Amino acid sequence: MSEPKHKIFLYPLWLRIWHLINAVLFICLILTGVSLHFSADNALLFSFRFSVMIHNISGILLSLNYLYFFIFNIIKGNYKHYIPKLKGLKKRIILQAKYYLLGIFNQEPHPFMPSEESKFNPLQQLGYVSIMYLLVPIIIISGWALLFPEYAPENLFGMGGVWPMALLHTITGFALILFVFVHIYLGTTGHTIGDLYKTMVTGWHLSYDDEQEVARETEKQLKNDKRTLPIILYNPITITGSLIAGITFFAILVMMVVELLSTSTNAYTGLVTFVALPTVLAFGVVLIIFGAFRENRRLLLHKSGKVDRLPILDLNKRKHQAALVVFTLGTVILIVSTIYGSFKAYDYMETDQFCGNVCHSVM
Repeated sequence: MSEPKHKIFLYPLWLRIWHLINAVLFICLILTGVSLHFSADNALLFSFRFSVMIHNISGILLSLNYLYFFIFNIIKGNYKHYIPKLKGLKKRIILQAKYYLLGIFNQEPHPFMPSEESKFNPLQQLGYVSIMYLLVPIIIISGWALLFPEYAPENLFGMGGVWPMALLHTITGFALILFVFVHIYLGTTGHTIGDLYKTMVTGWHLSYDDEQEVARETEKQLKNDKRTLPIILYNPITITGSLIAGITFFAILVMMVVELLSTSTNAYTGLVTFVALPTVLAFGVVLIIFGAFRENRRLLLHKSGKVDRLPILDLNKRKHQAALVVFTLGTVILIVSTIYGSFKAYDYMETDQFCGNVCHSVM
């Protein structure tokens, strides 16, 4: 085993405190949640009353702890470590996945070294973003909804208002339990079995010569990676628009499936599915186009000091061909979806249910 070359300070005190509190609360929530979920006449782990009390208290504290993390994450600039680099992302993911699946068992060094500029490998970034900015907010919001069920809607997706929240809370809870077990295991995959745990206690990461050499070679390979799409599409505004449009489109599909499977109708489901979400989708598309034009203007000004009115499309270039295919497919899907959504929105707004429950109450 090579000797540590130097130490890198990765985790400040505020982050380590949050992580410790989060770990304790997660354990409390898991134990009491499992006890509540499988409770019967005989308590599985704890009594029902005790489990409810500890679960509720832990949930409230988790909410406050998450708020603390969210605020400090922005103030201290720690959020940047959760954002993966788009260039070469696919290759990075494949390299890291190969390491987790094969390389780690052959005692190969890590393909990516933590640094002050990038603490996490690409799979960690994607995983932590999904956990901290999707699943944890879902578990908190659904938990508060269950804590105050009197404020839940009487009917949601054709079901009782509390039941979908309970189902969402349970599914998300099991997903987070799975994450915890994976997280604990991956904590043992440092240079030694306890290195990464020591790092979370002290904040200092030990850097080894062999890992640094592999990381440098990996970066050299990835620098030669070519972008699939034109460079004007790789800007924060276009990427944000793509995320908004993609997530919204997926949400529309999910809502449509829910509506088809539901045995009863809800006054607000159609309004959200065919009016509100398409508006957000259109906003995302506008951001994509605006970002591309803005980036094209910026690059041309930087390069030649003059700006062409429109981006140049050269079908002899592979990137432009790929962009044209993506744009064409996206446009066709958007047009078909818009036509269908507009028809459904018009059809829904003509129903007595919309006029009676959404537009105004029947006198």
